[in-house]
Amino acid sequence: MMTKNKYFLTLLCGFVLICHSATGQISDNQLWTGATLKFRINKKLRFDIEEQARFNNDISRLNVTLTEGSILYELANRISIKGNFRYYYDPNSHNALRYSGDLSYDWSKKGFPFDFKYRLRFQRLIEEHTRESESYIRNKFSADYNLSKLVDPFIAYESYFKLNYINQFTVSRYIVGLEWRLFKNVDLETFFMYEDEFGEKNPEINKVYGLGLTYDFKL
Repeated sequence: MMTKNKYFLTLLCGFVLICHSATGQISDNQLWTGATLKFRINKKLRFDIEEQARFNNDISRLNVTLTEGSILYELANRISIKGNFRYYYDPNSHNALRYSGDLSYDWSKKGFPFDFKYRLRFQRLIEEHTRESESYIRNKFSADYNLSKLVDPFIAYESYFKLNYINQFTVSRYIVGLEWRLFKNVDLETFFMYEDEFGEKNPEINKVYGLGLTYDFKL
């Protein structure tokens, strides 16, 4: 147990130092809340529905709400693909649509305290009123620490690579959180995310606090 804790504490300390190194530049505090329903058709096929509300301006104003539907299919024991459609409702501006596709790899080993995951995503965001679009390639790496039957800590890093004739990295995300198992089919995820935008004239740097509930149906 002590060896397992040392593994996780070493990763967590390094992660916190990265986030803390630019705390003087933080521009906003945000809150993301939501719920997801997962419908497992069989061992390989799953359909998800998610609703989310995001608040910004130091958690004083509703920024956007979103509705997302997705289909996941397991190609092999550790490899899966996923198609997503998301609709953004923006009460302060124009609404938007997002299409994305994921390729994920999940590695774990019996007796080893961590599960490692990698997700490659291509997405296209279309502004509903102007029809302007933005395309990104996103890479996400995460590590889950198998702590107990009640809760598992996790850390993650994600990068955004913007296309649209720009072809450069524009956003980094550093995430630390806890995955709580409330009931047999109900999980609660709590997390903190440091989001750093760069390559823009006026980059945005945000602290995001997240809370998400998941219910897993098995049909």
